[in-house]
Amino acid sequence: MLDKNLETLLNLQYQHDLKYGSEFAEQKTELIKRQFEDQDILQLLAFYKGDPAGYVDIIISNETAEIDNLTVDEKFRNKGIGSKLQKFVMESFPEKLVS
Repeated sequence: MLDKNLETLLNLQYQHDLKYGSEFAEQKTELIKRQFEDQDILQLLAFYKGDPAGYVDIIISNETAEIDNLTVDEKFRNKGIGSKLQKFVMESFPEKLVS
């Protein structure tokens, strides 16, 4: 059984990825599931008033924390969600170069 937040992330990302075709969206779903098990990748899901609003992947190495795949759902844009996700990464990894 999938973790509820992982399932929410998969559904949100799938909807965003459909614009590139269903085959791409399905392959991306499988990639996200594999990344969920990877100790060097942290997946964050942002909520706005209880609704899933965005996500970001953080690729962690010895010296860096790389922000990847930062996405905010269109209906939640201009609310500071993307900025808060970036700020969270910077505050969570003060000893690393965030890129």
